[in-house]
Amino acid sequence: MSEPDRDVLDHYTTWPLDTVVDNGSVVGFLMRLVPQHFIETSIAQVAGTASTMRSLSWLAKPGHARNNGGTVVEETDILARLRYCAWMAHVMQFLHARNMVYGDLSVTNILWSTSEDEPIMFIDMDPVRIESRSPAIPQANSPNMESPEKRLDGQSEQDEYTDRYKLALLIYFVLASKTKPSRNLSHVTGMIDAAGLGMLAAGLSADKAARPSAMDWYRYFYAQICAQITPPEINQFTVSPAFGMRGENVEISWDVTGYRDLTLHTPWGTAMDINVSASNTVQISLDTGGRFRLVAVNDHGAVEMLSQVIHIFEPPQIRFVNVPSFESLGNVASGIDVDSFAKHFVGAGDSSWMEELLGREIQVDLPDLLADRALLVPRFPLVDVPDLAHEIFSSRSLSRAVDEAMSAASAEMRGAAVAESSGIRGWIAKRFRKGPANHDT
Repeated sequence: MSEPDRDVLDHYTTWPLDTVVDNGSVVGFLMRLVPQHFIETSIAQVAGTASTMRSLSWLAKPGHARNNGGTVVEETDILARLRYCAWMAHVMQFLHARNMVYGDLSVTNILWSTSEDEPIMFIDMDPVRIESRSPAIPQANSPNMESPEKRLDGQSEQDEYTDRYKLALLIYFVLASKTKPSRNLSHVTGMIDAAGLGMLAAGLSADKAARPSAMDWYRYFYAQICAQITPPEINQFTVSPAFGMRGENVEISWDVTGYRDLTLHTPWGTAMDINVSASNTVQISLDTGGRFRLVAVNDHGAVEMLSQVIHIFEPPQIRFVNVPSFESLGNVASGIDVDSFAKHFVGAGDSSWMEELLGREIQVDLPDLLADRALLVPRFPLVDVPDLAHEIFSSRSLSRAVDEAMSAASAEMRGAAVAESSGIRGWIAKRFRKGPANHDT
């Protein structure tokens, strides 16, 4: 190592400083004494007090530290706990970048202090090995710290991926103030955001490749700490869509950094507290229009942002009415002003015959009116009526449809020499005598 790297190694670990040689053979090594600021000297005992090294177990069990008169980091002091996690990740990254595998990571092998310059120290460095080399002392697994590879596959050799698993476990202990992980990570909910929860779940999984590296953790905690030492920032706050009927849902999304408490105020006067581990979107049912307000708070201040104006309108009131039933389509069609068709027919005069024809030839009952479905217009035997399904049944639309359907027949009549020139009645009688095959016009 370079001298600067050796200084870092000696500053944050108890890496052996020198070897002890007897007659040319190495018989031992010298290690750095643990500095006093890592020692707890006020531990209450049955008879007097005692001193002990302040390990991560004190962070994971603040109640124990409190009961014994030791230094306590409160469970709610998230900034301090984020800082210790960042330093753990920093030292682990230093080792991994130089192909060193720690191996026996545990709550007793990492010490913490209140020193700004030296908050973390890794001890018991003698089993640390260089990747692909055997250590002088076998690498142990402390109780409840075995990786999934060891438990499931019996893998005895430890590597960077087993270190990653144990680092994630230690991060959980520090953030949760617990020494046993919960299955759904419930003890860290509210301590870190959704991204951090996802990293923790991946770090504790059996999928080695998915586990975040020590550098991933350091970057995450560094960003979290930087965001927490200044007032929060609201980068984006949107309600979509910006309008809707009363009772409809809108999606509210935001991008906020550095908050510990987040509150969403609605235009109708209610407030929703949003957990720091929650997703950055929520759906809300509209009550009244106006602006939503988002308030973010941490120990350094509070900021807020208003949404755009959300417009709301009442849903239409639908009233169902009774519709008279009709005996036949002929009776309905007879109400159409068929005189308007007369100009299309050669020799047309009195058009009252149409009423009689429709009543005789088309005896089709109308379908029942079901809920809000429009009447379906049946097809006529004599004319090809366009599909008017789902349109409202009205004399205007039906007249237009019949007019369009009869245009072809009208054109044919104008160009033909009609022998029986008794008007349209004679032409229809002639077409009927040719048989059903000609009824498709």
